[in-house]
Amino acid sequence: MSFRDNLLHLRQEHNMTQEQFAMLMGVSRQSVTKWESGKSYPEMDKLMKMCDLFECSLDDLVKGDLTQQSAAPGKAFSAASASSDVTGYDAQKLSFAWRVALGVALEVFSCAIFSFEDLNVVAVLLGFVFVAAGLLLIIPAAFSSMAFAREHPYIVNFYTSEQRQRIRTTGGYELAGGIGLVLLGVGAAALLDEAIDLGALIVSGGSDSPVVGAAFFTLVAVGVFFVVHAALRMSRIDIEDYNLSALGELDQEEVAEIVGEDRADQVIEKLKVRRKLGAACGIIMLVATIVALMLLFLHPAGVGEYRMFWVPWMIGGIMCGIAAIAMKPAG
Repeated sequence: MSFRDNLLHLRQEHNMTQEQFAMLMGVSRQSVTKWESGKSYPEMDKLMKMCDLFECSLDDLVKGDLTQQSAAPGKAFSAASASSDVTGYDAQKLSFAWRVALGVALEVFSCAIFSFEDLNVVAVLLGFVFVAAGLLLIIPAAFSSMAFAREHPYIVNFYTSEQRQRIRTTGGYELAGGIGLVLLGVGAAALLDEAIDLGALIVSGGSDSPVVGAAFFTLVAVGVFFVVHAALRMSRIDIEDYNLSALGELDQEEVAEIVGEDRADQVIEKLKVRRKLGAACGIIMLVATIVALMLLFLHPAGVGEYRMFWVPWMIGGIMCGIAAIAMKPAG
């Protein structure tokens, strides 16, 4: 019995379309067609994936007879799953959005603690605990996302138009709420600052009041959580952008194998533009970081006295956005 016969039987027994099987294997549908027609043969890593998926040995898959084997209970896809998320993409993206948003919010909230001038050892340690907690959420989430992209470098768009509209709508409300909280933080800080100046609240005094800073950063942290969470949740429906990101580390032949020969040139051209944009944004943010550090440490008023040192990063982010629009390929 040939490999192609085993593969065709096992795929059909599991009620998988060629497209679904291709996504699980990280290749194009055309590659699956060639395997099943005997025109080409999968590489070893793909064969091992098949063995794990179909719960069989490599010898049986390549040289044995599996045409009598049935799918294990619960392993076969239902007929309704023809266009469903077979790779767990949606769940992975939702988890990534939650962890990154919370991690960024914790980093911002730590500034609320550090805004107090008279910090004791316990307060300093508490501030760094929030910083560390944020990093412990963000860094593993980033590695998990990269591992998923390596495992599944190409996803067929399975979202329906209704699902996309619902995600955009709920994300828009969440985004608006987050921006509102950030603005509320600015307003609350201004009101508190005014109250302090009038003597209505006695703290350390002036615009440097730790109460003002703590109120501002607390509200901003909550707002940032909703903004980042909403942005990442909405970005998951841009499957084309995900595919381009996941394919970015592959060479031309690997890209052609995954997306198909007919689309390879178009995708490769888009990948070149993305690499140029990444390099441009890297240079922009490097310059912004240098300027920010100079304002922070070399300002005439003294180290840390210039409170607007973060502005270059904001300007750098805007410039990266402009560069992305200017370099976006046609079509």
